Amino acid sequence: MHSFHFSEDVDGPVITAVQHVLERVVGAADPNMLSVVREPFAMEFEPGDPALAPIAPLFDSIQDEFRSHRVGQPGICVSLLAALALRIGRIRYSRGLPLRAGSSRKAVQIQKFRELVDKYYCDHVPLGVYANELGVTGGHLTRLCRDVLGMSATAVISERLVHEAQRNLVYTSDPVKSLAWRLGFDDEVYFSRFFRKHTGVSPVKFREQARNHVERAR
Repeated sequence: MHSFHFSEDVDGPVITAVQHVLERVVGAADPNMLSVVREPFAMEFEPGDPALAPIAPLFDSIQDEFRSHRVGQPGICVSLLAALALRIGRIRYSRGLPLRAGSSRKAVQIQKFRELVDKYYCDHVPLGVYANELGVTGGHLTRLCRDVLGMSATAVISERLVHEAQRNLVYTSDPVKSLAWRLGFDDEVYFSRFFRKHTGVSPVKFREQARNHVERAR
């Protein structure tokens, strides 16, 4: 469902990774570094900057391991990528840039809500369950999401479901009925209706369009 196009003048290594996997690994190692993999930012380095010395070998190691196809390759790749993120975080910190930007009460509550959504989105639990775990009312949670994210709390949950559905449709060949069941829908028809409402196309059509796009890009 993703497509990346790089300009021809890009010079250097580029790494793409699954967001939630990287967040989980970095968060387990050092929660204070999570902003490094959550917030867009750029840093400039002068030629010969000593801060680059420990980073360059990590890029090489990630590339070598990614191409190795040996036992344990996925875990080692993710571990190396986490180490790279933590190194970048250290440099960011040494330059006086905050590691926990947006640490306001609202930002913290939104982050906790997102974590709960990742935990419960397939269970289709009522909004009140999220609100109770956050210690707020359902109305307050919805206002919080609108203030910070520009959408309702229910929309955040639906967006997570749609995202996972799109990922499965593109990266697996499982029947739509199986995907619907995996995402907590008892009825394939209801799942298709939900998917069409949020994307404008049916699951089957989305899968067809995504695969055609990939074929044209090759």
